Amino acid sequence: MIIIAELNHTKQAHIQYNASILSIFLRIVRFGKVCFVADRYHQEYILTTLSREQAAVNNLTTRNVKVSYSNHINRLYWIPRITFEWWNTLRVMQKARKANAPLVFFCSMFPTSIYFLNTILRRFFPDQKIIITLHGELELLKEKAGGVLQKLLLRGLLKKHNNTHYLVLGDSIKHNLLNTVPINQEQILTLIHPYFYSRSPKEQVTAGKDRPIRLAAIGLMAVYKKSHLIYRLAETLKEKVINNKIEFTIVGSLHKSILPYVNEWVKSDKSEELLEREEFEKRINQIDYAIYFYDNSYYQLCSSGAIFDAVNFEKPIISLRNDYFSEIFDKAGAIGYLCDSLEEMEEMIVRILRAGDLQYNTFVENMKAFKRNFSNEALGQEFARQLTEREIFV
Repeated sequence: MIIIAELNHTKQAHIQYNASILSIFLRIVRFGKVCFVADRYHQEYILTTLSREQAAVNNLTTRNVKVSYSNHINRLYWIPRITFEWWNTLRVMQKARKANAPLVFFCSMFPTSIYFLNTILRRFFPDQKIIITLHGELELLKEKAGGVLQKLLLRGLLKKHNNTHYLVLGDSIKHNLLNTVPINQEQILTLIHPYFYSRSPKEQVTAGKDRPIRLAAIGLMAVYKKSHLIYRLAETLKEKVINNKIEFTIVGSLHKSILPYVNEWVKSDKSEELLEREEFEKRINQIDYAIYFYDNSYYQLCSSGAIFDAVNFEKPIISLRNDYFSEIFDKAGAIGYLCDSLEEMEEMIVRILRAGDLQYNTFVENMKAFKRNFSNEALGQEFARQLTEREIFV
């Protein structure tokens, strides 16, 4: 039995990644069981996704754990947050030993738990093979005046152990990580962010002369993601918004850090809650372009699930340039426009408004090809190859 654990998130967080990686392991593990350990609410969303995508789950079992989470974060929040994850990590390791599990895969981990697992628990479970997926917490490593979380994360990562490996979701992330910390590259596995791609988006809408060009920011809007720049861009182009030439909208949720920037030129629900999948798909199908404001201040060591939402629904991209998006564009071909400044994004939008976009259909075709080439089935084959080569799981 292989154990897949998500002890860091609940509800809809990381649904696409967790459901996809679970489906990949269900393909790889042809004999024996795969046990998914997660919060009950998160499990419900994952199982619904697997059912919707008609993924085979015959050899899947589940186990519930309590994950502490709240939208309202204060100092008291961190005590149960950290304690629960430590306790659940210990329980998972104990279960793995009891079941003689050849591999434990953590979908994500908070920095305190990476430290706890690699420096403390490892003394008691030295032979257990482990893979930890590294996400946005890696961006902590770039901070010059690093706090407690950075120090704990760094100490955890640098605690070398032959049976511990890390999965990062892009070659550019691996390259930047190796240039940031002296981690052993043999411990690092790479895989493009897995995603359940649809073959043909439903209710596809294309731009027309009788309505504005619709541009949308997708996912969680937060200042650290530079999402507030959509409001500055929309205000710069407000005359075209007023004249119904352009429409800016948010397809996602708003972090509280964004609220001071909200203005009348961008449509949104002003909610911190994630959209239900059906409503999310309905709204994203109505846009023409997905716009992103991520730059290398955050996206050198972090992947973006939001770009794959745009790819899935075949919505060309207009974005600030960052290492991760550049990698995806290199692999996919032209799927939109990468800009070096907000002013260049503005100029691109105005140019499209005036002259149209002759490359639009090419972008869509390249997205369709990317979905075929990097499907979960294709990624599963690549991941299985890496696991075999490193003798992690055969």
